[in-house]
Amino acid sequence: MEDPGAWSASRKSAAEAARQDEAREACGWCPVLELCRSYAVAAREPVGVWGGLNEQERREVGR
Repeated sequence: MEDPGAWSASRKSAAEAARQDEAREACGWCPVLELCRSYAVAAREPVGVWGGLNEQERREVGR
């Protein structure tokens, strides 16, 4: 992935949504996906893609 801003893009515009989708796609081959996801849910990371999940998805998993 060439755009580091994709990891923290919000879903406010189509361009930002595409960047976030690109970040989520990269998570599919990441060897630490589960660790990243677990950390982000436990830490309640407020923005960005962590472990293939966006903000809303992490909130739902954390419940």
